[in-house]
Amino acid sequence: MANSDEAGEPIDTARLCDAPQITARELGKTFAPCYYTYAIIRMDPRAMVEGLDDPHACEEVESMLAPQKYLVFLDTIVGIPWPDRPLYEYLISPIAPCLRKEDPEMCFTRDMAMPIYPNTSHPHQREPIHTDPQFPFSNCYHWLDYRMRVHVRARAEMFDHSKAIMLPLTSYAALDRAFSEDRRRSREERNPPTLLPNQLEQTCDMLSNVATDTSSECSVGTEYDGSYHPSQCSASYQETPPENTLPLVDLWFELTDHLTEDSIPNPEGLVDEYRTINLIIRRSLERKAEREAAIYAAAADFALRSPQHPPSRSSSPPHPPTPTTQSDAADSESMDLPLPRPCVSERNPNPPASGSQQRRRTWRKSLARVYRKIHTYVLRWRKH
Repeated sequence: MANSDEAGEPIDTARLCDAPQITARELGKTFAPCYYTYAIIRMDPRAMVEGLDDPHACEEVESMLAPQKYLVFLDTIVGIPWPDRPLYEYLISPIAPCLRKEDPEMCFTRDMAMPIYPNTSHPHQREPIHTDPQFPFSNCYHWLDYRMRVHVRARAEMFDHSKAIMLPLTSYAALDRAFSEDRRRSREERNPPTLLPNQLEQTCDMLSNVATDTSSECSVGTEYDGSYHPSQCSASYQETPPENTLPLVDLWFELTDHLTEDSIPNPEGLVDEYRTINLIIRRSLERKAEREAAIYAAAADFALRSPQHPPSRSSSPPHPPTPTTQSDAADSESMDLPLPRPCVSERNPNPPASGSQQRRRTWRKSLARVYRKIHTYVLRWRKH
C-alpha cells in the first residue's frame, strides 16, 4: 500500500512534460478517438430514434432543422474503449467563437473563459493556452464547466490522427488552474462568508499581531512552481442521462475541412439540438410505456371478466348414494330404489377446485399484479 504522504503529492507537470511524449499525430489510425484533442462533431438524430420503432418520433425528427457541425474538445473518454464496439462515450467541451454569457444563478461572468492561441483577446488579459500544432482559428475559447456527454460512432476506416490538434499537458494544467480560480470566485459569490461581530474583532486582533517584515513571504505562491493540483470540480460529471438519450455524433479531426473561422457556431446551438432530440425520445418512451400498460390492462380486464366454466364430470369422482337415516335405508332396500343424492352444499360446502380452475385463478392474479406494476411505472414516468 502506498504511503499517504506520497499519495497526496501533486503531479509535477514540469517534470512530466520534459519526459518524451507520444503526440496524437504519432498514433496514426486507432479504433477510438484520442482524448485531449480537438474535433468536429455532428449529431445524427435519425439514427437515435431508429431503434424506437415509433413513426411519430421519426416524423418529429424529420421536421427538425438539419444538425450543424460543432467544434469540440475531447476531454475524457468514459469507460474502456474496447475494439469492435459500435459506440464510444466521451465527455466533451464545446468550443465557442466568443466569450460566454453571464449566468447570474451560477455566478458565471463573461471573463470565465480561456482563449486558445492565436486568440489573445480576454477582458483580464488572461494568458492563452497553446495547442500542438497551432490552432487554425484565432477567435476560439474554452468556457468554464460547459460540458456534455456524447456517443461517438465508430468507423470501419478508424480515426486518423495525422491531422489531429492536441492540447499538451502543460496547457491542460494551465487551463485547469485558471478554471479552478474561476470556480472559487463563483463559489464565493454564491456563498459569501459571513463574520459575526466577535469574529471580526478577533480577526482584526490577529492581523494587528502579524509581523510587518514579510519580505521573505510575499513571493510565496505568486509564481507557478511546476506542480499541478487537479480540481475536483473539473473531474466531476454532470447528472448522468439515460444511455438511450445520449447524443449520437460523427467525428472528424480535419477542422479546416469542415469549418472556417467565420462559420464556427455558438455551442448553445448544440445544447438546443440535444434538448430537442432528447425530448422527442422521452415522449416516444412514454408512449411506448402507455401502450404496454394498456395491453396489460386489457389482458387483465379480460381475464377478470371471463366467465367461469363449470368443471367437467370427469374432473370429480362420482359420489355413491348415502342413506340419510336407517328407516330410509330400510325402505330403499325393500323398494330396491336408490335414494336421492345430497346436493353439493350438503356434501362439501367448499369443494376443491379443479386443476384448470386453479391455473385460471393464478393467471388472473398474475395479470392483476402486472397491471398494477405497469400502472405504477406509468405514473412515476409522468411525474418525472
